[in-house]
Amino acid sequence: MEPDMVVEMLKGLDDKDIVISQVVGDDDSTVFDRAKVLMPNSSMVKISDKNHIKHNIIKKVNDLKSKHRELSGMVAESIVKNVSYVLEQNIGNPEGIEKGFHATVNHMYGDHQYCTENWCGYLKNKQNYVHSILPYGKDLSSASLKSDLENLFIRQMVPQSDKLSKLGSSQANESVNNMIALKAPKTKHFSSSSSLNYRVSSAVLQKNEGYHYISERSKKKAKTQSKEWKKKRIFLKKKRAKRSVLSETKEGTTYQSSIGFQIDQKKDDIENIPDMPDDSDQVVTTDAPLVVFDLETTGLSRYSDITQIAACNVDRIFSRYIFPYQPISAEASRITGLTVVGNKRCITMVHWFLTNYPMRD
Repeated sequence: MEPDMVVEMLKGLDDKDIVISQVVGDDDSTVFDRAKVLMPNSSMVKISDKNHIKHNIIKKVNDLKSKHRELSGMVAESIVKNVSYVLEQNIGNPEGIEKGFHATVNHMYGDHQYCTENWCGYLKNKQNYVHSILPYGKDLSSASLKSDLENLFIRQMVPQSDKLSKLGSSQANESVNNMIALKAPKTKHFSSSSSLNYRVSSAVLQKNEGYHYISERSKKKAKTQSKEWKKKRIFLKKKRAKRSVLSETKEGTTYQSSIGFQIDQKKDDIENIPDMPDDSDQVVTTDAPLVVFDLETTGLSRYSDITQIAACNVDRIFSRYIFPYQPISAEASRITGLTVVGNKRCITMVHWFLTNYPMRD
């Protein structure tokens, strides 16, 4: 869908005799090739977007982490940072990009033949130099990692230095897209709504004029900066946190973010609700004795263990204690009088007396 929309937009501009000199986008050539077929007389050229290039480099560097132990997060971040400097500082300079890619790899291995004194600390102070963005300030030593980095930056990217020296930016388009998405979210069906034109128009005005197109914007901003507004926001945040704690106490940790991706989550956490039993064949009787029972547990969580089960009817009393595998919370221990010391279960005398000799009316 997206390539067709871009091609249609370019064709619409060409039909209005608007000269298109450059098209900035990712390295997918589908849009450009389709547009050239529809506009054979156009002199537009395709330019890669620097943000897509950077994200592509980050992905390729991260893909090497599984192969090389020395390629830690700190090393990967320093590589990406150095490559970003090379691209930013050598706009329109293919030779500078070629030299910069060689320096990116060799500098981290102690080879400074491609470095320049304006950024290389070793050339400025050879006696006391240590790397500021590498672990322990030391040179890298893995030959296999160096070979993969040379393959990525020197063999693959150096031949494209001319293209990399002419990168463009689609950040302005992304900014407008985000503004429109805030006013007309894709998760809601505004395309057939009469408000869609107003939503898109307000996003365009916001891009061109800033927030001055809405007179109430400044009032709202001043209101959100007031002490009363901030106090209310903190109060509501505490209220939500308290509600979440109560829910977790009742049902376990089911409200935590990304709980479904945790490895140690119990397999039987989700249970199917059984169907309603068919009671057509059941016989109702009033002769069965009435039994009252009670459970004591280690806490209120759904994963708590039972520590005692007791039951009684008009003439019999039953009570059994169970050694728990879960720790007993302080609140539960205070209420039940049960606690565990080492491998032994302990009970206060008051609780034992009330259990075995319950008060009767």
